[in-house]
Amino acid sequence: MLFSKILKEFIKRKKLLLIIFLILINFSIFFIKLSGCYNDKPRGKSLSYIVKIKKISDKTDSTKIVEQLTEKLDSSFSIISRFPFVIAGNYSAQYLDRIAERNIFKVSKILKRDYFTRGPTSDIIILLFRGQESYRKWARILLNDMNPPYFGYFRHDINTLIMDFETGSGTLLHELTHALVRYDFPDIPLWFNEALATLHEGCYVEDAGIRGAINWRLKILKSAIRKNSTRNLSDIINSSDFYEEKYVDINYAEIRYFAMYMQLKRKLKLFYRKFRDAWGETKHPDAVKIIEEIFGKSILSIQTDFISWVKSLK
Repeated sequence: MLFSKILKEFIKRKKLLLIIFLILINFSIFFIKLSGCYNDKPRGKSLSYIVKIKKISDKTDSTKIVEQLTEKLDSSFSIISRFPFVIAGNYSAQYLDRIAERNIFKVSKILKRDYFTRGPTSDIIILLFRGQESYRKWARILLNDMNPPYFGYFRHDINTLIMDFETGSGTLLHELTHALVRYDFPDIPLWFNEALATLHEGCYVEDAGIRGAINWRLKILKSAIRKNSTRNLSDIINSSDFYEEKYVDINYAEIRYFAMYMQLKRKLKLFYRKFRDAWGETKHPDAVKIIEEIFGKSILSIQTDFISWVKSLK
């Protein structure tokens, strides 16, 4: 009898601990989606119950965009319009508002303060979907995209970000960087555009700034270092092969962590401004030369120090 009572009490406590554990896990996932920026990897009814208009600029077509989305999306969606953003997602209005405040409005404000002198002059549409099924369905219906990338993407031609937000907010910050930088630095070279965007796909969003964090691309870069297959930074910067299949993974990883290294050395903001301003004066300025001037050493010496720093990362 005594053994039976002890066993029952033990089972009861185990169940209680399991419930507490599951609750904590769910809360952790909720807050990571809202506050982090990690990415490890038929027409329906109108939006009759919530179309949230916070601010509309006279210079834009925000009202028309909201009307079109209201007509096309079903009743599970909420919409927020605050220039330059029109944000729609199949989440509650309250949850979508929290996502927007933390991951869109705050981030865009920090980027403007730290990097940009010019902001958007047209609407940026952001579509956030709840899971792969919803994401793929609406990418097909709204944009006729039949095979979208797993996490999400930015359609430059229609100024629209579309993604599965359940994978985390990293893709949102990555694509948001692409969407915003084009107004301040229209001719930004591909390598640097991706350096900034990938830096922000894994980061800490703080009042002091957006700080890069270690993410899944570190494994790719460390593997390349072990195999002695990293590329010269000058080659990545000066070549037009960024997206070539044999280079694309190492290009993304190496240039992402070089941006993080520049940020750590307090050189990233300075480089951005010098490079952007030099591009305005003369097309295709020498990025390598500007990096060497900022660091006060040759690009080969910079790369040696950079690789040593990467090796120290865990």
